[in-house]
Amino acid sequence: MRGGTGLFSGRPAYVWISNQLGNTGVLLGGTVPDTNPGTRFPFNPNIDTYKPAASSIVAGTHAALYSLNVTDPDFKFPQVWRSNVAVDRRLPGGFTSTTEYLYAKDVNGMYYINANLPAAQSAFAGVDARPRWVGTPCVSAGNAGGCATRINSEPGNVVGVNYVLKNGNEGTTWNIAQTFSKNTRSMLYGGSDPRAAATLSHASPYFAFNSALALTLSRNAFSSARFLFMVAASLRPPICPRHDFSEFSMPKKSSFAWRACSGPSFAYASSELRIAVNASSDNGSA
Repeated sequence: MRGGTGLFSGRPAYVWISNQLGNTGVLLGGTVPDTNPGTRFPFNPNIDTYKPAASSIVAGTHAALYSLNVTDPDFKFPQVWRSNVAVDRRLPGGFTSTTEYLYAKDVNGMYYINANLPAAQSAFAGVDARPRWVGTPCVSAGNAGGCATRINSEPGNVVGVNYVLKNGNEGTTWNIAQTFSKNTRSMLYGGSDPRAAATLSHASPYFAFNSALALTLSRNAFSSARFLFMVAASLRPPICPRHDFSEFSMPKKSSFAWRACSGPSFAYASSELRIAVNASSDNGSA
């Protein structure tokens, strides 16, 4: 019987924390034409066409519309508690049985919320009861008193989003594996090595990436707070983050393998021959 348990710590992707250095409200600004049907920006070869007037840009002040990235003041580096226990047994007929259980739970997991997103004003009807934001449509110029998807949307001081990096402890994974094997091989005569195994597992992390999305997007996308929040929000209410089933998890899996060989399985190498070859090469090059 064997096993162990421990608390393991690591570091986050530091780019997730450094996002707050760029999205402060005073370095970058923008507009959201899709939320304002009266404003569109068709292509124009003149790069200055849509540039804000110089008189509207005052050093040290915030943009009219901007995004914020912040980190919770109590944020801690990721920690996970991992434990495992296994039993190896000899069975009749020369078989070996291995039963193993592994468990991991987030102690300080990581997730994002949008602190500028108000509570949903409605919900879908029927079996799909996800929340809906159907209040006052948000416009790029701002809405006094807020709008459907922004708490702070004051004209001239519009906070598009405010992503907050926080800790949580809901993510869990576990795995149960059972293996039966028999080794009949010998060094001189060969033999066979049959093996059968079955696994039952569960994985529900905070960031349950869609496998196709993870493979098709660039690595730069995963450095963005917006992308990580978007993935989470598409699977569950974004103002109430929780763990979700991972698409990389395989709840049930079984396998069988049979390996056979004949004759001796050993190799012989002569260091003296290798030295002689090197010496011959050296003499030839001289």
